[in-house]
Amino acid sequence: MKTIKCCLTNPRQNVLTVYAVIPLILVGLLGQVCAFAETVTNPRQTRGLLDLAPLEADFKLSPPSGTAPLQVSLDASASWGAAIASEYKWSISDGQELEGELIEVIFEEGGTYTITLTVIDLAGNTATAEKTITVKDEDTALVHLEIQGLKRRYAVGETLVLELVELVESTRFERFDLWVAVQLPNGHLLFRTPLPMTPFSSQPQPFKTSVDNSTKTHRLLDFEVPPGLGGEYSFYAVYVEEGKDPINDGLFVQRSNLALKKTTLANE
Repeated sequence: MKTIKCCLTNPRQNVLTVYAVIPLILVGLLGQVCAFAETVTNPRQTRGLLDLAPLEADFKLSPPSGTAPLQVSLDASASWGAAIASEYKWSISDGQELEGELIEVIFEEGGTYTITLTVIDLAGNTATAEKTITVKDEDTALVHLEIQGLKRRYAVGETLVLELVELVESTRFERFDLWVAVQLPNGHLLFRTPLPMTPFSSQPQPFKTSVDNSTKTHRLLDFEVPPGLGGEYSFYAVYVEEGKDPINDGLFVQRSNLALKKTTLANE
């Protein structure tokens, strides 16, 4: 970098010189920022720098279920934030530990597996995201649930859309009940009912009963966020043994993965 020596002795001239140099310094800094932004290959990372949004982890898995041995693609490109992500670390409940933005994994045996992504940015900040995948053996039923469409946070006036995707491939000898619930900021639970006029109730009950084979997408919520509902909301969905109550009977009656998503609504 070149050094410019100033030999002016008049204080007023020195002040004017400083004021004249400041814009040049700013232009130089902006030029460096632009040059840095041009080196970013992922557009979402540049957006994060400009928006100064917090680092967020998110990923896609494809396919979300299947028969063992099952090869699955994990893609963390949906992650973004204020600083550029430098590391992507994956932890799978079967003991696999992997790194990379886009990876392939193989599940050799049937079961429900939890996949956790940890994103680390250049400043050392971390963010995590977690999803489950259901892998079935040849002679077992495939029962899988996935909650889609929910963002991490919503401002007042934004539209919240929540969908539940269910996939059941079973025999006529196996039937399941589908339970869906939302936990409010005060900790209370509301259960989705099959009644359109009263879609939620504080009374524990299943959303669907005696399900054997089903591939459907249910739109559970679709509304504009009003003021006064601020706080964190958690959404749950699970298949259980027909006629059983997961609230009282516990995990022993669970027959699918537990689909879970959380979001935070602004209060005003």
